[in-house]
Amino acid sequence: MYSEQEAVLSLSYARAFLRVASLNYEQDLLKNIQQAALFFTQHTTLIWHQSTAVWQKILSIFSCDLKEFSWLFQLLERHNRLELFPKIFCAFVRLYKQQEQAVFIRVTYSHSFSKEQEQFFTARILHTINAPHMMHVVYVQPNLIAGVLVQSDTVSWECSVRRSLRLYERGVLGVN
Repeated sequence: MYSEQEAVLSLSYARAFLRVASLNYEQDLLKNIQQAALFFTQHTTLIWHQSTAVWQKILSIFSCDLKEFSWLFQLLERHNRLELFPKIFCAFVRLYKQQEQAVFIRVTYSHSFSKEQEQFFTARILHTINAPHMMHVVYVQPNLIAGVLVQSDTVSWECSVRRSLRLYERGVLGVN
Protein backbone atom coordinates (compact mmCIF):
# COMPACT_ATOMS: atom_id res chain seq x y z
CA MET A 1 0.00 0.00 0.00
CA TYR A 2 2.90 2.33 0.63
CA SER A 3 5.37 3.22 -2.07
CA GLU A 4 9.09 3.21 -1.38
CA GLN A 5 9.06 7.02 -1.31
CA GLU A 6 6.26 7.02 1.28
CA ALA A 7 8.16 4.49 3.39
CA VAL A 8 11.27 6.70 3.39
CA LEU A 9 9.18 9.78 4.16
CA SER A 10 7.41 7.94 7.01
CA LEU A 11 10.74 6.96 8.51
CA SER A 12 11.91 10.59 8.34
CA TYR A 13 8.77 11.79 10.14
CA ALA A 14 9.20 9.01 12.74
CA ARG A 15 12.81 10.01 13.42
CA ALA A 16 11.83 13.66 13.80
CA PHE A 17 8.92 12.75 16.07
CA LEU A 18 11.18 10.61 18.26
CA ARG A 19 13.61 13.54 18.67
CA VAL A 20 10.85 16.05 19.46
CA ALA A 21 8.83 13.79 21.76
CA SER A 22 11.88 13.02 23.97
CA LEU A 23 10.14 10.19 25.79
CA ASN A 24 11.72 8.49 28.78
CA TYR A 25 11.51 4.72 28.96
CA GLU A 26 8.36 3.47 30.64
CA GLN A 27 7.41 -0.18 30.52
CA ASP A 28 3.68 0.54 30.25
CA LEU A 29 4.24 3.07 27.46
CA LEU A 30 6.29 0.56 25.49
CA LYS A 31 3.67 -2.15 25.91
CA ASN A 32 0.84 0.17 24.86
CA ILE A 33 2.51 1.64 21.79
CA GLN A 34 3.73 -1.80 20.70
CA GLN A 35 0.20 -3.19 20.88
CA ALA A 36 -1.15 -0.19 18.96
CA ALA A 37 1.55 -0.69 16.30
CA LEU A 38 0.59 -4.37 16.01
CA PHE A 39 -3.02 -3.30 15.51
CA PHE A 40 -2.02 -0.83 12.78
CA THR A 41 0.08 -3.50 11.08
CA GLN A 42 -2.62 -6.16 11.20
CA HIS A 43 -5.45 -3.86 10.09
CA THR A 44 -3.72 -1.77 7.43
CA THR A 45 -6.53 -1.95 4.88
CA LEU A 46 -9.21 -1.28 7.50
CA ILE A 47 -7.58 1.95 8.69
CA TRP A 48 -6.30 3.18 5.32
CA HIS A 49 -7.11 6.90 4.85
CA GLN A 50 -8.96 7.35 8.14
CA SER A 51 -9.41 10.64 9.94
CA THR A 52 -7.41 12.02 12.83
CA ALA A 53 -10.36 11.31 15.13
CA VAL A 54 -10.31 7.61 14.25
CA TRP A 55 -6.56 7.30 14.88
CA GLN A 56 -6.83 9.23 18.14
CA LYS A 57 -9.61 6.88 19.24
CA ILE A 58 -7.47 3.84 18.37
CA LEU A 59 -4.54 5.30 20.31
CA SER A 60 -6.78 6.00 23.31
CA ILE A 61 -8.03 2.39 23.26
CA PHE A 62 -4.40 1.32 23.67
CA SER A 63 -3.81 4.03 26.33
CA CYS A 64 -1.47 6.02 24.08
CA ASP A 65 -2.93 9.42 24.90
CA LEU A 66 0.33 11.33 24.64
CA LYS A 67 -0.12 15.01 23.86
CA GLU A 68 2.82 14.74 21.46
CA PHE A 69 0.63 12.76 19.08
CA SER A 70 -1.71 15.74 18.66
CA TRP A 71 1.33 17.76 17.58
CA LEU A 72 2.18 15.07 15.04
CA PHE A 73 -1.39 15.00 13.72
CA GLN A 74 -1.34 18.78 13.24
CA LEU A 75 1.98 18.60 11.42
CA LEU A 76 0.78 15.84 9.11
CA GLU A 77 -2.45 17.71 8.34
CA ARG A 78 -0.47 20.86 7.44
CA HIS A 79 1.77 18.80 5.11
CA ASN A 80 -1.13 16.80 3.63
CA ARG A 81 0.49 13.57 4.84
CA LEU A 82 -2.16 12.35 7.29
CA GLU A 83 -2.59 9.05 5.42
CA LEU A 84 0.98 8.16 6.42
CA PHE A 85 0.20 8.17 10.16
CA PRO A 86 -0.01 4.37 10.65
CA LYS A 87 3.29 3.85 8.84
CA ILE A 88 4.92 6.73 10.76
CA PHE A 89 3.60 5.38 14.05
CA CYS A 90 4.96 1.88 13.40
CA ALA A 91 8.35 3.29 12.39
CA PHE A 92 8.33 5.47 15.53
CA VAL A 93 7.69 2.41 17.72
CA ARG A 94 10.54 0.51 16.03
CA LEU A 95 12.92 3.45 16.55
CA TYR A 96 11.80 3.95 20.16
CA LYS A 97 12.48 0.28 20.91
CA GLN A 98 15.94 0.54 19.31
CA GLN A 99 16.73 3.70 21.25
CA GLU A 100 15.72 2.10 24.54
CA GLN A 101 17.27 -1.28 23.62
CA ALA A 102 13.88 -2.83 24.23
CA VAL A 103 12.68 -6.12 22.80
CA PHE A 104 9.03 -7.06 22.51
CA ILE A 105 8.44 -10.80 22.40
CA ARG A 106 5.24 -12.60 21.39
CA VAL A 107 5.05 -16.10 22.86
CA THR A 108 2.25 -18.20 21.37
CA TYR A 109 1.28 -21.57 22.76
CA SER A 110 -0.99 -24.14 21.16
CA HIS A 111 -3.11 -24.47 24.28
CA SER A 112 -3.72 -22.84 27.65
CA PHE A 113 -1.61 -23.63 30.69
CA SER A 114 -2.13 -22.91 34.34
CA LYS A 115 -0.67 -19.55 35.36
CA GLU A 116 2.29 -21.28 37.04
CA GLN A 117 3.06 -23.45 34.01
CA GLU A 118 2.80 -20.47 31.66
CA GLN A 119 5.17 -18.43 33.83
CA PHE A 120 7.63 -21.34 34.03
CA PHE A 121 7.72 -22.00 30.26
CA THR A 122 7.78 -18.31 29.35
CA ALA A 123 10.61 -17.61 31.82
CA ARG A 124 12.64 -20.47 30.29
CA ILE A 125 12.12 -19.05 26.79
CA LEU A 126 12.85 -15.43 27.77
CA HIS A 127 15.97 -16.45 29.70
CA THR A 128 17.73 -17.10 26.38
CA ILE A 129 17.11 -13.53 25.14
CA ASN A 130 19.51 -10.81 26.25
CA ALA A 131 18.05 -7.29 26.29
CA PRO A 132 18.03 -4.47 28.89
CA HIS A 133 14.27 -3.93 28.51
CA MET A 134 12.13 -6.88 27.58
CA MET A 135 8.37 -7.13 27.33
CA HIS A 136 6.33 -10.13 26.37
CA VAL A 137 2.77 -11.04 25.56
CA VAL A 138 1.43 -14.57 25.68
CA TYR A 139 -1.19 -15.80 23.21
CA VAL A 140 -3.01 -19.09 22.75
CA GLN A 141 -3.48 -20.22 19.15
CA PRO A 142 -5.01 -23.71 18.84
CA ASN A 143 -4.09 -24.05 15.14
CA LEU A 144 -0.43 -24.09 16.20
CA ILE A 145 -0.94 -27.81 16.98
CA ALA A 146 1.06 -28.93 20.02
CA GLY A 147 3.80 -26.35 20.10
CA VAL A 148 5.19 -22.92 20.75
CA LEU A 149 5.95 -19.92 18.52
CA VAL A 150 8.29 -17.15 19.70
CA GLN A 151 8.45 -13.93 17.66
CA SER A 152 10.14 -10.57 17.91
CA ASP A 153 10.93 -7.91 15.33
CA THR A 154 14.03 -9.82 14.25
CA VAL A 155 13.47 -13.46 15.19
CA SER A 156 10.78 -16.05 14.64
CA TRP A 157 11.17 -19.53 16.12
CA GLU A 158 8.56 -22.27 16.03
CA CYS A 159 8.51 -25.79 17.39
CA SER A 160 5.18 -27.42 16.62
CA VAL A 161 3.42 -30.16 14.73
CA ARG A 162 2.13 -27.45 12.38
CA ARG A 163 5.71 -26.51 11.43
CA SER A 164 6.64 -30.15 10.88
CA LEU A 165 3.62 -30.60 8.62
CA ARG A 166 4.58 -27.52 6.58
CA LEU A 167 8.14 -28.80 6.18
CA TYR A 168 6.89 -32.26 5.22
CA GLU A 169 4.50 -30.72 2.66
CA ARG A 170 7.38 -28.80 1.04
CA GLY A 171 9.52 -31.93 0.97
CA VAL A 172 12.09 -30.54 3.41
CA LEU A 173 11.25 -33.07 6.10
CA GLY A 174 11.32 -36.72 5.06
CA VAL A 175 9.78 -39.79 6.55
CA ASN A 176 12.28 -41.88 8.55
